[in-house]
Amino acid sequence: MAPPDLPLFERDREQAVLSAVIGELRSGRPALVTVTGEPGLGQNELLRWAAGQARDRGVHVLAARATSAEHELRYGVVAQLLAPEDRDIATRLFVAPQRPGGLPGLNHLLTACHDRPTLLVVQDVQWLDPASLRWLEALARRLPRAPLALLTSTTGTAIDRPEWSVGTPLTGLASTIELALPPLTTSGVSAAVRTVCGVPGDTDFTHALAQATRGVPAVVHEVLLRFTRTGCAPRAEHVEHLRALTAEVVGDHAAQALSELRDPVAVDVLRALAVCGDLLDFPLVCTLAGLHPVPEARLRATLMASGLLTPRDGSPPGHDAVVRARILEEMPAADRADLYARAARLAQRVAVADQGIAELLLRARPVGAPWAVATLRRGFAAALRSGRRDRATAYLARALDEPLRSEERARVELQLASVQMVTAPTAAERRLHGLIRSTGTGTGLRSQAVDLCLLGGDTRAA
Repeated sequence: MAPPDLPLFERDREQAVLSAVIGELRSGRPALVTVTGEPGLGQNELLRWAAGQARDRGVHVLAARATSAEHELRYGVVAQLLAPEDRDIATRLFVAPQRPGGLPGLNHLLTACHDRPTLLVVQDVQWLDPASLRWLEALARRLPRAPLALLTSTTGTAIDRPEWSVGTPLTGLASTIELALPPLTTSGVSAAVRTVCGVPGDTDFTHALAQATRGVPAVVHEVLLRFTRTGCAPRAEHVEHLRALTAEVVGDHAAQALSELRDPVAVDVLRALAVCGDLLDFPLVCTLAGLHPVPEARLRATLMASGLLTPRDGSPPGHDAVVRARILEEMPAADRADLYARAARLAQRVAVADQGIAELLLRARPVGAPWAVATLRRGFAAALRSGRRDRATAYLARALDEPLRSEERARVELQLASVQMVTAPTAAERRLHGLIRSTGTGTGLRSQAVDLCLLGGDTRAA
């Protein structure tokens, strides 16, 4: 059984606006309302609430939802809207040829509205198929002449932007309203804790939940439902468990969104973004993903509409480490390692900082190029200077996966052992003894290996 919906916390202003729109619609005044915000902020829940209010007040409601899977289905949303009025509409829309410029069913709907005020509710217009988009834009231009309101929701980034979402003036008496939903405040999160858990949460618990979920109602709700199943009270001692649950929920939401993303080009770019993070700008990420005929702006819109990416200070889209991990988990290991290798090669060509390239190389297959080892060694030195010994040793260990001449390999082994004497003494001892015994180790390097053994208190090397 599906869990109950979370009440609409901190949406009083939006509910008041929608209630007023419904009241004016009953008096014959048309309106066009767009509810927007990041995925998970409750746009569709607010639309369902408004539809219920309208029905309770005697307004005729027609509803539809656009989906990424049906983005290419001609008139997919129009068919959903008009099906209650005409059971055969789908057959005519999907099978019968349409004359150019036709708007099937629109005139009949506008005529019927004069006898009964009608509210059209369309969820997720960022996924509208082009034919339904054109149909709804034609409807919007005719709103001033009909007692009809169009209520839509969007993530704010549409693949083909509806004209009413970008402020195109509509003449006449139709009200044009945009409601941008913010995340929940700490007070809203606190109210959610009290509602789902049945008791108030303490301050540390509530603040941790608000921070981990970024106040996204869908995430807050799911995290709290999973938390209550553990039988724990919403107290500070359970904050770490709460954060782990939040990571699970965010990951699950990402996996679901990824499974619904049907555009293979967008999936390729999404994977490239997951690998590169902020190292490469968006055009270079598209280059890494491969040459595709899809315009960059359309790719951006598709990815943002999926909810897997969010804009950050005007920079290329980025996403949380949890989301990035889920995206890459879906790839075969060999393909993932190859993508990291190609990303490292591209980053090296455009002069990305050494440690950024080294991070890519850690997860890449051997690239077989001298620059890779040189970059990893410079990354090692930078990490060591900043006190990140574990990362420094990881860079050198990765350098040993590359094809090296025997003398260069011995130098890297000795450099790695010198740090491992602090971080992993047993491993350092084995590495140094291997260098001392190897016939490929030069006299000078062998002497340095012996000195390091003695410095560590191992007299067997002498």
